[in-house]
Amino acid sequence: MQIYTRELLSRILPEETGFDSGWINTGSISLIRNRTQIDAFEKISLIGSEFGVESRMIDTDEISKLHPLIDTKGILGGLYSPDDGSLDPATLCTSYIKAATKYKAQVIEKCEVKNIKTDEDISGMKRIVSIETNLGSIKTNKVINCTGAWAPYIAKMVGMKLPQLTYEVAYFLTQGIPGIKNVPNIRDTARGVFNKRQGHAILFGGYENNKKLVGLVEEDFSFSLYDTDWKRSEPYIQSATDLIPEIAKVGIRSTICGPESFTPDGNPLIGESQYVKGFFNASAFSGGGLMLGGGAGKELAHLVAYGRPENDFRICDLKRFSSSYNETWLKESCHEYIFTRYEAKNPNQNPLAGRNLRTTPLSEIHLEEGAYFTCIHGREVPEFFMPGQTLPLLNYDYSGCYGYKKNVDYKYREMMDRDGSHFLDVDINKQVGIEVESIFNSAAVVDLSHLSQFDISGSESDKLARQLFTCDVTNLLNNQQTEALMLNEEGKILSYVTVIKHENQYRITAPSQQQESILHHINHLVQYSKHNCSVDDITGRFALLTLWGSESAKLLHRVSDDWKDLQPGECLSCGMNNTKVLIYSLLSDFSITHAALTSALRCRMKTTSPLICYQVHCNMEDAVFIYDHLISSNIRPVPAGLRSLKSVCIYSDFSNLLNVSLLGFAPHEVGLSHLCATDDDREYIGKSHLIKKENRSKIPKVFNLTAVSEGTLFPGDVIWKSNVYVGTIIDCIYDYKSNKYQMKGLITMSPDEFFSSIQTTTPKLIVGRRSYKVAAEMCFDK
Repeated sequence: MQIYTRELLSRILPEETGFDSGWINTGSISLIRNRTQIDAFEKISLIGSEFGVESRMIDTDEISKLHPLIDTKGILGGLYSPDDGSLDPATLCTSYIKAATKYKAQVIEKCEVKNIKTDEDISGMKRIVSIETNLGSIKTNKVINCTGAWAPYIAKMVGMKLPQLTYEVAYFLTQGIPGIKNVPNIRDTARGVFNKRQGHAILFGGYENNKKLVGLVEEDFSFSLYDTDWKRSEPYIQSATDLIPEIAKVGIRSTICGPESFTPDGNPLIGESQYVKGFFNASAFSGGGLMLGGGAGKELAHLVAYGRPENDFRICDLKRFSSSYNETWLKESCHEYIFTRYEAKNPNQNPLAGRNLRTTPLSEIHLEEGAYFTCIHGREVPEFFMPGQTLPLLNYDYSGCYGYKKNVDYKYREMMDRDGSHFLDVDINKQVGIEVESIFNSAAVVDLSHLSQFDISGSESDKLARQLFTCDVTNLLNNQQTEALMLNEEGKILSYVTVIKHENQYRITAPSQQQESILHHINHLVQYSKHNCSVDDITGRFALLTLWGSESAKLLHRVSDDWKDLQPGECLSCGMNNTKVLIYSLLSDFSITHAALTSALRCRMKTTSPLICYQVHCNMEDAVFIYDHLISSNIRPVPAGLRSLKSVCIYSDFSNLLNVSLLGFAPHEVGLSHLCATDDDREYIGKSHLIKKENRSKIPKVFNLTAVSEGTLFPGDVIWKSNVYVGTIIDCIYDYKSNKYQMKGLITMSPDEFFSSIQTTTPKLIVGRRSYKVAAEMCFDK
């Protein structure tokens, strides 16, 4: 979005309108003050180069040449981007209006939205009917909410909440400074300050970590400003003057303190509501509205016109947050994002804000068992267990800001820091290894109740199912289970799912993160097809316990009075003491070989010992009773967490229930073509595009890697081949059987070119960061 915005402002708008857009090409330097920033900025530079963004690492001598006013003391270097720039907002708005009116758009000023009317379609879903304004009614079936800090007011008119909060943000404009002409913008995130030239002066501000919360901006606040809090701004003014001493000499001419809206992850809220057909949103750009607005507008226009964005923007999707959030979660999570925005983080780092808000009756039991919880889509999920320890989550302390007392002796945070180290923690590693051993060779219980679950029911649910899934689940026997994919209209993966058929009803289990997206996808299909059926989101109503290991079948006698052996995919409905459980036997052999990549090259999935797994479904209110009976067996099953299960399931399709790294790819690009039927008469969503893609190329974009030297790796680490950047790690799991990292790498160069160069030799690759690299091999058979 940022790349397109620059193209729009620097070339497209001036050409189409004949007027200046307000774009000023200045270049920018992101300053480096520590070794961690070197790794981070080099990664940004490498990945940016794949999108045509020119940047390079520079030393302090070059910084001084580009910006003579900077004091380079304490600076190690910088990342220089020559094509960066700045904007004049007033000129830009005028240019946008001129372009819009050229294409027959109508701009109506002083037109206040009073209400948005909706009605319900045959499936019970809301849809837009009209907008009521102070100037009259406008009949429409689509509304795009781009009202920034005021967006929650508009969303409320259709019964929606938007997870965004408004904060006061201050900027300072200096007096004129000699020699300021043609200097680049400066970002000094380590010192929490940025600046850019504004005419003959400098405009600067702070990356404040204790911004003043406004919450919901007043309805009539437009064209207003807040009073600048000089005391709160003092550290950032000092940082600015330390960086450019000339600021202290000339002084500050004026200040601007206004509202900016933020989300819990800093990304904007873009997309169509899953609950109101025709209600689109684009708000909360976290201070980046001018920078991202052009690209966001293009994607939103494509979404409105064609039902899908042109590019994958899942990280900005309106539906990425749980719709059941509360104000405590929102306030805490937004603050934590702002406070830690520019801190070096690792992917194992869990949030400390917004925790303990979505738990189950089993959460307290897991805590007593020593669970270290991770947070997935707002739900607390055991990551691993440390028997004999208790790692409670404490109330969020706002890092000591706003008068809150900072948590001390925080065991959970201490464990998180140990787990996030660049070196494997010996004690954690040992305990997860015990869990893995139990999953293979004895018995383990893994609680997966956080997964999303849906029921499709109705007289025409079979018709819907034939359009929804990549395999024909209508052929399943009653109470039989299978795995499938759900694709979008472009044949790309929306979600991996398991599906259970029960008479005319289908139960779907999917990754927790896809809860809102799947609900929107199915509701959209129901509305479009007009099938007589409906979808019910039952996430959180049922517990899902999985039993693993060679002794796991013996555990089932503890919860069933009429237990019998099950074949893979078979179901047993049973229970005891007035509780009802459904028990499913999963495929017992996880040694799956994926489809051929080319006629000469085949992906080698490392084989593991056959696994035995049973799923136990029960009402959430019965979960404690069932779990107690399982865990108290004389077999002594081990409570296990997600990390051990991910390690065990590295090479199985089941792993796609536990992470979402392969979403947005075509099935053949990630080795999941075997889940897609292309030779039947069904026209399921995405099938036509899928066939075209598979006929075009069988070569994947994602491949498997094994580390062959020691070192800790994370998703986002870079891949080199012969000292050339060739890709990025999108998923990384430690294999506790081989004691090596297993990874999925995304090729960012041409797949045909890359694979043609490795068919004769086993490719040697380097994975990691600039200051920390690990040798790796691709897993291929010739």
